[in-house]
Amino acid sequence: MYNEPPALYDKNTVELMIEEQQEEIRRLEEEAQKREEELRLNKEELRAKDDELEALRRELAKWTENV
Repeated sequence: MYNEPPALYDKNTVELMIEEQQEEIRRLEEEAQKREEELRLNKEELRAKDDELEALRRELAKWTENV
């Protein structure tokens, strides 16, 4: 069906092709949004872990100063 020259597609076929492409675009946009949200959450987790590590480093530095 899609191997025919574009001039031979009837209106219904073209509309179907457009609908399929729009659905694919919506699906890809949703995937991209989910990935962006996952990345944002991962960054937040990494920042929290960095803060925790920095606090532990400071605490360790205090302990080693007193020894």
